[in-house]
Amino acid sequence: MRLIDDNDRAMLRMLRRDSRVSITELSQTLGLARGTVQSRLDRLRRDGIIRRFTIETDSRVETDPIAAISMISVTAAKMPAVQSSLTRMQGIERLWTTNGSWDLIAETQSKDLAEFDQVLNTMLKVQGISKIETCLLLTRIV
Repeated sequence: MRLIDDNDRAMLRMLRRDSRVSITELSQTLGLARGTVQSRLDRLRRDGIIRRFTIETDSRVETDPIAAISMISVTAAKMPAVQSSLTRMQGIERLWTTNGSWDLIAETQSKDLAEFDQVLNTMLKVQGISKIETCLLLTRIV
């Protein structure tokens, strides 16, 4: 995967806050030409760094969404393959490396418990994952 620079990170932060932000606004805020911003955005999408654009709705209009955080232990030699498998997996919204007793943290989103169960079972089948502990995210505070 290609490394991203500070301009790419700044653009990603803006897009996380508002995925509908215009190229013009990105350009003005970042101090880059519109063509440069468009090229960077196209490259981030092509390289799979931006996987999709989405919206966040008020939880009162959602129908039983299931969000969870999974702490994952990985066999060290298998880390690159595990990361690759998890980043392509349907249902995983975000994936982080971490320190401490866990190696990775996965944020999952499922439409219902059956789909959530499927995501967990699929993660457990990934070669190199030795343990997963999952916490459902209940009420959002902030």
